[in-house]
Amino acid sequence: VKKVSLSNISMDVFLNFTNKSTLNFDIIEKEYKVYLNGKFVSRVVNYSKNSVKAKSTSLIGVNVQFNPSKVLKVIGKNLTDLLFNKDKIIIRIDMNLKVSLYGIKASIPYTSEDTLKNFMSEETK
Repeated sequence: VKKVSLSNISMDVFLNFTNKSTLNFDIIEKEYKVYLNGKFVSRVVNYSKNSVKAKSTSLIGVNVQFNPSKVLKVIGKNLTDLLFNKDKIIIRIDMNLKVSLYGIKASIPYTSEDTLKNFMSEETK
């Protein structure tokens, strides 16, 4: 978490992306749709390039910013619920990764879902 205020929370989110293929490629654009407890709360687009090696796991990062008041209103929770019941807040991130492989561009859909508690954990799974 980089910044917290009543009108803005800014955090870097890092996700492990496992490439089971034998091909190296670059992720050239990432689009994320974020849902809390099944309700849409944010859309994020990131244009930073990530190189992904064959048969390896790469860390993909993106900066997420949102207005916590609006998010709490959308999910029907108050700040106390969010802070003290992190294991009951389910975050789903639907991603569309735009990749470049030998100059050919393609999209890879990818979904990650876990609790807020686990997303905030510093442990690598």
